[in-house]
Amino acid sequence: MKRWVCSYTTFALPIIFTAPLSGRLSDRYGRYWLFLSGLFLTGVIFCLYSLPSVTAWPIIFISIAEGIVTSIARSSLDGLLADIIPQDARGKVQANYSAAGLIGNLIGATAAGLLYGYSTGLPFLVEGLMLLGASLVLLLPGIARMFLAARQNVQAEHIEAELIEESAVER
Repeated sequence: MKRWVCSYTTFALPIIFTAPLSGRLSDRYGRYWLFLSGLFLTGVIFCLYSLPSVTAWPIIFISIAEGIVTSIARSSLDGLLADIIPQDARGKVQANYSAAGLIGNLIGATAAGLLYGYSTGLPFLVEGLMLLGASLVLLLPGIARMFLAARQNVQAEHIEAELIEESAVER
């Protein structure tokens, strides 16, 4: 039990310290590719958790890496959602997104508990493979184009708003 408490702490602390940097990276280099990278790396990390040879010390280091990668993925995803959702629908979409996350936590915890009965590493392996699969699906050209086009539209809107603001200041 103690190792999992330590694992959660070493997961949460890096998020606190890296979230602001992750947000700036997301703003500078694009949200889609950082989110996709974070999702893929989180899948790899969960597959590492499933290894039977993982003991307390490796779990601590894996948890730190998970916290950093989760920070990058989460910051990028939050920004990406804000970019692609129209202003008037953001509240509803964010509420649905939060509700879906809570439902996923409930279902995931139940499924993990059932899988844990077969093998302690099986829940981690299943989640890791699901994350790796999701990252591959998001690489499909149609989906990637949709997210990248949304980002370009947002950048164009920001440039247009800045130009309007500058012309108003000049008058």
